Amino acid sequence: MVSIIPKPVLCELNSEVFHLNEETTIFFSPAFSKEAEYLKNFLSLPTGFHFLLQEVEKSLPDKNAIIIQMDSETNTHGNEGYILEITSNIVIVRAHHSKGAFYAIQTLRQLLPLEIESKTEVKMTWDIPGIKIVDYPRFSWRGFMFDECRHFHGKTVVKRMLDLMALHKLNVFHWHLTEDQGWRIEVKKYHKLTDVGAWRKGSQIGGYRSFLRKKRSTTPHGGYYTQEDIQEIVEYAKDRYIMVVPEIDLPGHTRALLAAYPEYSCTGGPFEVATDWGIFKDVLCPGKDQIYNFIEDLFREVAPLFPSPFFHIGGDETPTSRWKVCPECQKRIRDEDLPNEKALQEYFTSRLVNLLKDLNKVAIGWNEILPDQFENLDSSVVAQHWLGGSELVKNHLRKGRKMIISRFFYTYLDYPYTMTSLKKCYQFDPIPKGLEPQFSDNILGLSAQLWTEWVPTLSRIDWQVFPRLTALAEVAWSQQKKDYIDFRQRLRLFLLRLEKLGVKYARESVVDPGKIKRLFNLPLMFFRDPQKNTSD
Repeated sequence: MVSIIPKPVLCELNSEVFHLNEETTIFFSPAFSKEAEYLKNFLSLPTGFHFLLQEVEKSLPDKNAIIIQMDSETNTHGNEGYILEITSNIVIVRAHHSKGAFYAIQTLRQLLPLEIESKTEVKMTWDIPGIKIVDYPRFSWRGFMFDECRHFHGKTVVKRMLDLMALHKLNVFHWHLTEDQGWRIEVKKYHKLTDVGAWRKGSQIGGYRSFLRKKRSTTPHGGYYTQEDIQEIVEYAKDRYIMVVPEIDLPGHTRALLAAYPEYSCTGGPFEVATDWGIFKDVLCPGKDQIYNFIEDLFREVAPLFPSPFFHIGGDETPTSRWKVCPECQKRIRDEDLPNEKALQEYFTSRLVNLLKDLNKVAIGWNEILPDQFENLDSSVVAQHWLGGSELVKNHLRKGRKMIISRFFYTYLDYPYTMTSLKKCYQFDPIPKGLEPQFSDNILGLSAQLWTEWVPTLSRIDWQVFPRLTALAEVAWSQQKKDYIDFRQRLRLFLLRLEKLGVKYARESVVDPGKIKRLFNLPLMFFRDPQKNTSD
């Protein structure tokens, strides 16, 4: 049985088998030299074969060859589309763009024995089943968001996640780098952001809300990425055709920033980097002129580190209680003829959007930035829909607003499986019900999120993320009508591949809990310690 995830558009098996051996040569069109080198390096370690690389000439080889060929005919499938054909004589990849060639290699990888994932040489027969695959993605935005503020994990973990994203044909790494609980990116002009803001005295532990108590560890936690680290990771992602989109969350979720620079608050502080999770009423003061100078300096230093045309500014969960009693905020409301504090956040957001436009960046924000009146926010701003407001979201889509869909009940991977099961992830459709077909192109795609309040270790990351991210990757890529039984059958072999890669995914007995277990366990999530639970 051929098992490929995400499921291709067309998959036709034949009775032939290609035997990969030490005489196999990898031919490539000049535009695909990097992909050919990637394939050679990937295959050489486990097979022990020293593959010869050779540019494609006018006549193609017809025996014992892997060919990665530029083909203008596949342009109809877009830059990420490809055709993969395997016979007993050749393996041929046809693509219009290097992205398509790279994704074809990820599919070829899944057609090889599981031992191809080994980091040491394996003596065995390397057979690839005969097949023809035509494939291209449903959505252009296939993202994964990683929060490194609640718990900092570092370069090795991020690179490993980028490798796993590539296997899943995911192409956007949304990197959440600032929060109440930590500031994770170096800003040389404002060094206290990391000198002070990157470190906290302890962390809340216990239940998801800890209604009855708030337990804390007294172990300090922190860390940050230098600008050199950022550039290294961005380049690593680029080699895997993954765009890195940073998120600097403003004006809320800024306690770490205010611990370093309390003068940018309404009250003047003092503040400490938060050790609890949740929402805090002290946020940036949009009434102060100097806050915009600070943010401009920040953007001008940080934005060039990320070649992505997009820059995420957060904008979610911003209490306005401080603004209501702040003389400077109230003066700003009067001077700008704003009706209320909600409009003050719209004003603040618009100024940030214009700063980013000057840097040739398109702003993204969580859907709380969407104004009630459509004309109040620049039409270029992309909204990421995570919570509520479905009618408002559809109205913005009808007006031409571009959106990323990240509805929390389906895409938040920090939630327990009793709340967000594997089946629920797989059945998610990013296109809202009731949206007219002519507006669906305004949906760029979807993103899965991992918030890390309760995710302090790599093993916990694996358990929360996989296999739910695998399901959402198929939702984002595949065109086929969904068949959960078929997906689960293909998933069994895919999970063995993840196991070879050292991924400690949640087991089959956990990912789709029954109704009774869901009803019994769901209330307990508010009181138990999720870090200790791996059986749900």
